[in-house]
Amino acid sequence: MRLPFVVGACLALAAIPARALISQEGAVPFREVADSARRAPAADHRIVYGAAASQFAELRVPRGSGPHPVVFLLHGGCWLDAYGVDHVAGIAESLRRNGFAVFAAEYRRVGEEGAGAPGTFDDVRVAFDSLRAIAPRYAMDTSRVMAIGHSAGGQLALWLASEPGVRLRAVVALAAVTDLAAFAAPSGCGSAVPRLMGGAPDAPDAEIVARYAPYSPALRSGASAHTSVLLVTADDDRVVPRAQAEAYLARFSAARELRVPGGHFDLVAPWTEAWAQIFAMLRAISR
Repeated sequence: MRLPFVVGACLALAAIPARALISQEGAVPFREVADSARRAPAADHRIVYGAAASQFAELRVPRGSGPHPVVFLLHGGCWLDAYGVDHVAGIAESLRRNGFAVFAAEYRRVGEEGAGAPGTFDDVRVAFDSLRAIAPRYAMDTSRVMAIGHSAGGQLALWLASEPGVRLRAVVALAAVTDLAAFAAPSGCGSAVPRLMGGAPDAPDAEIVARYAPYSPALRSGASAHTSVLLVTADDDRVVPRAQAEAYLARFSAARELRVPGGHFDLVAPWTEAWAQIFAMLRAISR
């Protein structure tokens, strides 16, 4: 595991007690995450940011007068419309109960009209701008906004962090895809990439091939110098290979990695050791 990083000039995450990396038998399956999320309380508010059915966010606000640190949460699911924001309700509620305002954004996914590049990405940016617009109404501290994304959502969070005019305290990418062309594959989650991008990375159409780099965080300009970047990788991830994190870390030396036990979905299961380690980092970043 890489050494903890420093947020701004003075926040040393080394102050967090080290946790042993505990090996686990197997990994949490998606169905357990989804079942747990269905039992979570409903969000406090539904924020609509566009006319399409998927252009909304679920907002959870903690008790107290605030101002509250904020999580802009982007779910994964291979960019496909079969997987929605509902499956991250478990970690969203965990964050809310621990003092975070959580803006969990839905967005148009592959299979929906207008999804893909650029529509999906446009949604993420508009949703983020909507969060900032409503922040005063819900006592949200816009100086303490973190973008957290899992898997495909991690790719979207890293992409957002490198967009002009985006101000974030940090971006925390959980099992994130960082190079779309390298992740594209004939089967598995990578098979959704050509549908997202409008064609395969080795397509004869040069315009399609050129489309990949601007949406691949490892090939873009990177996050603002004022934004701390943490990539979280799971030891037994069978969905997103660690090479995806390595590609980003090799290009951006200021980014840091946290390796945690478990599999791909342990990162969004609030009862796991992986989530406990992630949450310790989030708490330190938000101070």
